[in-house]
Amino acid sequence: MYMHANWKSKITIGILSILLALPVGLNAEDDSQWLSDLNTARSRAAREGQPILLDIVAPWCGYCRRMQQEVYPTTTVQKVSRHYVKVRINGEEHPDLMRQYGVTGFPTIVVMDPRGGPVATYAGYMDSDALARRLRDAYERSQAGPEFESALRNDPGSLHWNFEAGMYYHKSGDFESARRYFLRAHESTSDGAVRLRREALFNAAVASMDLTDYPAAIRYWGRYISTYPDPAEQYSYARYFRGLALVESGQSQQARADLYFASTHLRDPQDRNAAQQMLDQLARD
Repeated sequence: MYMHANWKSKITIGILSILLALPVGLNAEDDSQWLSDLNTARSRAAREGQPILLDIVAPWCGYCRRMQQEVYPTTTVQKVSRHYVKVRINGEEHPDLMRQYGVTGFPTIVVMDPRGGPVATYAGYMDSDALARRLRDAYERSQAGPEFESALRNDPGSLHWNFEAGMYYHKSGDFESARRYFLRAHESTSDGAVRLRREALFNAAVASMDLTDYPAAIRYWGRYISTYPDPAEQYSYARYFRGLALVESGQSQQARADLYFASTHLRDPQDRNAAQQMLDQLARD
């Protein structure tokens, strides 16, 4: 349930039921219906109250081409997809988004509600009937609103639902709200797994990094490190990211111990190397 550790690279029923029996005919799909920028899609979705259909593809992906040529143009799919703001991106050009949405292969479809919050993710090739069915289901869920809203009205101190709200807002790009809900989850007095409380504090620090609020990030990383001192992988990343936040705040001398720890303890050799390169740069400055 952790958000990806690399914070920079790194939660109306029946309205379409009339479409269930539509034929599968093939039409020429208008490429102008597809946007190529997710931020533009988010703005349009919020303005028009429509969910987002994000199609993540790769130029070499044969199944991606098949869906573009044989599935999306069908009458069955077009009658459903016209209720979406559609955006298609080359995932290889957007590794941040691939990590954010857990994309491990192509094609992958991510459906978001009009506020940009996650609704559903579908991986792999689908024929027209399967895709239309999933898009109908995701549309209905997008109109119902996120489940945590009603749950928190009944139990505002819930550890689980505050954590879910934090994940939702982080994926929708509202990092301030994400941080607020993660902190509520961490400070919740309701029953819940220690692991989830720990993840909530980690993610609050990540959200602070996303906001470039480095003083807050340093504070939350420090709280995480002192509260959960077990030197496991997430602890090592907490030390690494606190070091980066200290550098960004002009506290390079204080950052050295964290970066050295990261350069010798992180499991990923690329991240270890990045920490070492940062140390080397600080030594030259």
